[in-house]
Amino acid sequence: RSLEMQATHHTITAQLVQDKEKELILLDPADAAQTETLTMLRKTFDLDETAYGYELRLQAALSEIWAHLAAQAHPRPGTEEKAATAAQKKLKQMMVYVNAHYAEKITVPMLAAAAYCSERECYRTFQSCLHTSPTDYIRTVRLQSACKMLLETDRTVTDIAQSCGFGTSSYFGMQLHAETGCTPTEYRAKWQNVDT
Repeated sequence: RSLEMQATHHTITAQLVQDKEKELILLDPADAAQTETLTMLRKTFDLDETAYGYELRLQAALSEIWAHLAAQAHPRPGTEEKAATAAQKKLKQMMVYVNAHYAEKITVPMLAAAAYCSERECYRTFQSCLHTSPTDYIRTVRLQSACKMLLETDRTVTDIAQSCGFGTSSYFGMQLHAETGCTPTEYRAKWQNVDT
């Protein structure tokens, strides 16, 4: 799956540039923003491929790298550039909204309103930029936060589920099991003290 995820990353990067004359994006370590992107890229190679939740962590890292690349890209002048820039700006607004409100109920209309766009445009923006749906992105952010709480705190599974926007511990458990193959209790027992 890691090769599949890397292939997806290469596809996203190619689509980001959208210029057939360019074959790569040059990142200059002298540029602070680009240095941050390079650091993020390096960190993806440090992820433990054997750890539960690896794909979730890798997907989150690649999404964040995508956002940085989108902000740094310099597309051709014209209507396509304006449309791409507008889509990237809307995506950033929606990602910020999700990260600020993932503990609350978030609907697609609410997410679209955060970027002043229609629901259809919201779906299209997530699909074209991140190759995922708004609801899957929200789910990923919630799972990342819940996994972090499981490993870094002693809070109950019910408390974590409610704090991360899952509502019930059973729904949280179902989502986590689908992603990692573990129940929340198993995930915590297996990975809580793995680095200590």
